[in-house]
Amino acid sequence: MFEKRRSHLLVFVAVLVTMAGYSQDFHVSTTGDDTADGSQATPWESIQYAMDNATAGSTVYVHGGTYNERLYVNVSGEEDAYITFRNWETDQVIIDGEGTTDPALIEAYNVHHIIIDGFILRNNFQADAMGVLVEGACDHITLRNLEVYDIGFTDDPTAFPTEENNAQPIIVYGSDSNHTITDLAIIDCEIHHCILGYSEALAVNGNVEGFEVSDNEIYMVTNIGIDIIGHEGVCEDPALDQARQGLVSGNTVYDFSSPYATAAGIYVDGGNHIIVERNEVYAGEWGIEVGCENVGKSASEIIVRSNFIHGNRDAGIAVGGYDYPNGSGKVTDLVVAYNSVYRNGMLVPYNGEIYFTYIENGVVTENIVYVDNGGTILLAADGPASQSLLIDNNLFFSADVENNNVFFWYVGGYQGTGAFNNGTGNCSNCPFGDPKFVATGNNPDLHLQSDSPALDQGMISEYVGTVDFDGEDRISGIAPDFGADEFGSSIGVSDQQSLAFALYPNPSADSFSLLGWGSERVQLEIYDMVGGLVKQVQTMTNTPVDVRDLAKGSYVVVYRVGRAETSITFIKH
Repeated sequence: MFEKRRSHLLVFVAVLVTMAGYSQDFHVSTTGDDTADGSQATPWESIQYAMDNATAGSTVYVHGGTYNERLYVNVSGEEDAYITFRNWETDQVIIDGEGTTDPALIEAYNVHHIIIDGFILRNNFQADAMGVLVEGACDHITLRNLEVYDIGFTDDPTAFPTEENNAQPIIVYGSDSNHTITDLAIIDCEIHHCILGYSEALAVNGNVEGFEVSDNEIYMVTNIGIDIIGHEGVCEDPALDQARQGLVSGNTVYDFSSPYATAAGIYVDGGNHIIVERNEVYAGEWGIEVGCENVGKSASEIIVRSNFIHGNRDAGIAVGGYDYPNGSGKVTDLVVAYNSVYRNGMLVPYNGEIYFTYIENGVVTENIVYVDNGGTILLAADGPASQSLLIDNNLFFSADVENNNVFFWYVGGYQGTGAFNNGTGNCSNCPFGDPKFVATGNNPDLHLQSDSPALDQGMISEYVGTVDFDGEDRISGIAPDFGADEFGSSIGVSDQQSLAFALYPNPSADSFSLLGWGSERVQLEIYDMVGGLVKQVQTMTNTPVDVRDLAKGSYVVVYRVGRAETSITFIKH
């Protein structure tokens, strides 16, 4: 229906700024002078000077070189006039921490309508080292195309951390009880070779609502890759102390591990209303984890769908309150659907490909689960039995055909789906068969072949979403395929590229318009974040569309002109 986009929230920001009718370019160079006018001919010398003096709607171009600065964003843009700090053309701009002492290389505190784009941040080794820190009364912040590496609480990769040892390459703290961080986008960033201690490579924590973490690459880090967090006391108001209404999509996370605990590639710890979709997670410990570490709290309304998860040392997917009720919180209203889970548990096979602890109201459906790790356990569960956990309509396969598929379930084990169904009531329709991935082994390709038994076996439901792992139509045949890949699905790229629109204002509480060039009639569809159609209208470009009837939250706006279509994420305030 609509294709995967690089930045759903802010891909058209540059267009909107231009349309605002006001912009100004400034330039920074290592050979410049802060007493100059900041023009290309006479640039400023320091990035910090630009971050003190840039004006709403302006773009600050930083020319190539190494800048030994700790940077504080002290200016803000406006609703239709972001301030952008970015590298000049293809120049390599390095923010290097050598010789500086403040913990963060770039800090954005109590600012708004800011874009930071195209910088390299490196070489920050100290207690509580950070690459980028976003905190306080911030909103409309985009971090894009950043490379962050060599950030650590120490420069010794063999050091064993304690709870006091932390480093965070990108961290967002929603710490203000009176101001929610909204309209946050972290996209196309690369984080690698960081020594994290007890922290994470990329974290969104506390009073943050309406965010996107998409198309980032994270690898060679010594703990969790991406962490969406709640209930840690970051925000003083407990009702707001929870990252929520977020999308974690299209990220690639690999080669991650912790010396003191089991690290996840993507972890939702106490978040609310989070979609984790179309990510690839491999060669780590847990693949994707959903849990809640704080007693008496919960992670709720979480969807994990259309992900490739393979080759992790422990379970591919781990979900639930791991020590509920006395040692942890719980997970409620969970959906795990349309994932391709292959050859995980390489060192810890007894946790299975998918590992469950305590869950209330969970659905596990339309997944492909494939064991080929020397063990035979597909699903495993531990702790107090979950309440209202439905597991059905999944395709299972074990390369060890003699032992078939084995389930280790709370109080006992079952061999084969028939025994599992008889003993637990789960899996009334869970066929056993080779899904026919394109390639298996150490370098798998989890796309499906034309003779896969997974084809057209799924159900059309609120869980399916609209696109598969590749951002292609979720249904290409008579029904969706099991797993993350929809065989034979495609998107007309040339048609997609022919549509040049912006959606403005975004967010909005009342209406938005599709800003186009010319005036054309378009068909408009609005979907909620689980793929449900909530509004359909025909309208003209540059004409307001009333959205007062929509509930507050995130939506996907799909629009068509003739046979061409594309989409943007919209946030309703």
